[in-house]
Amino acid sequence: MAVPPLNPFVRITDEKGQPTPDFMQWWTAQRAANDIIVPLANIAEVSRVFDLLGDTHGDLLFRGASVWGTLGPGTAGFVLATGGPAAAPVWVTLDKAFTDLTDTPSVYTGAAGQAAVVNAGETALEFADLTTAFLALTDTPSVYTGAAGQAAVVNTGETALEFADLTTAFTALTDTPSVYTGQGGRIVAVNAGATALEFAASVGDASFLLAFQTYLTNTTLTYSTTAFATKGNIIRADRDTLDIYAVRTFLDDGQTVRLVIAATATTTPFAITSILYSSPTVTPTAATEDVRFILPAPIRLNTGDHIAILFVRTDGTPTSDLRVPFTGSLTDDNGNFTMLRASRYASVAPQVGDNTLVVSADRVRMLIESIDPALANVFAFTGLPDTPSTYTGQGGKIVAVNAGATALEFITPRAPNFTVAGLPSAATSGAGAIAYVSNETGGAVQAFSDGTNWRRCTDRAVVS
Repeated sequence: MAVPPLNPFVRITDEKGQPTPDFMQWWTAQRAANDIIVPLANIAEVSRVFDLLGDTHGDLLFRGASVWGTLGPGTAGFVLATGGPAAAPVWVTLDKAFTDLTDTPSVYTGAAGQAAVVNAGETALEFADLTTAFLALTDTPSVYTGAAGQAAVVNTGETALEFADLTTAFTALTDTPSVYTGQGGRIVAVNAGATALEFAASVGDASFLLAFQTYLTNTTLTYSTTAFATKGNIIRADRDTLDIYAVRTFLDDGQTVRLVIAATATTTPFAITSILYSSPTVTPTAATEDVRFILPAPIRLNTGDHIAILFVRTDGTPTSDLRVPFTGSLTDDNGNFTMLRASRYASVAPQVGDNTLVVSADRVRMLIESIDPALANVFAFTGLPDTPSTYTGQGGKIVAVNAGATALEFITPRAPNFTVAGLPSAATSGAGAIAYVSNETGGAVQAFSDGTNWRRCTDRAVVS
């Protein structure tokens, strides 16, 4: 006799996963009746049992409130979501809006212009007004009153911004000299400790030597009246190689003078061993004239070299009085040179073999301009890295930016190039202005402005 199907209200397993007595009773009866009883290990036959609950591809088995049931296949792309312990699972879509999330505002209404921010309880997002004013920020000043001309700077505690006066003077900075007093003629340089700026007479080996510090400021001069046409100083180089490129002194008028620089022996009487430079003559026209002799090429000095820097009066005899100012002992603040002795001797043409130290007296007041050879080119246009390196073959040319806009070059002057339509106003350009017109009716032509019209240089006809 056939055993009826399993009652759907019969539990198959208990809470421990073991077959229930009711199920086992039904199972035993099925086996005895030799109906559809199959071993549990036979997946195909077990499936026939579950087909009693649902046989659609994609059905899911779940426990309902009182019996087991199935959830039919969902829509493609939907996901299974639990309804919690008291509800059946359902298929849901992931296509949600920001306002559909559980920790976001549910509507946009009334939130125009606001931003999503974390709420005060730090539990969700909410819409709130953004701070749009600098003063409304939490780490800025609250008012502008009294801060005119000041700048927003980080405070000393590095916790917020504050208004503070900007330093507008060089001497008010924290790493610069505090006063200009007594610094006339000096330059700004990094100090030896590389920690700040200072006023100095030199920058490293780039030396500018004031042989007498009051050279330009002290106008009370005492001119020599002794009967020697040649007067100067014997100098020893005390530092790394230096290039002398100019020498200055004060000269009285009514005399013709040249500068002679000579190499000398290293001991008295410092005989001349070679003439390094002899300048063109100058004739001062003022009673106290500051004369600067610029050398056409720097004279290189090495440490220990001895030279005589001599001013020579050439319009008289060897015993004519060269009127040049003398002073007492001279020192070089930069340590580049030592002024060994003064030189005075009767000659209008110093030459090799002359003993330059005929008498020892106060030093001649002079100023020597020198520079480290590595920096010498900064004084020449052709020594800059973005300029032509030579003037040779460039006569009559002008300086212009090159086509690559990377440097300067020499070019032959030429008129600017225009089309007829592109010519600027003749009146604005002014009478005498020139232009090259590339598409003039009669062909490309040079033109000039007469102040009213542009005219062809060939026949004075108005450009068309």
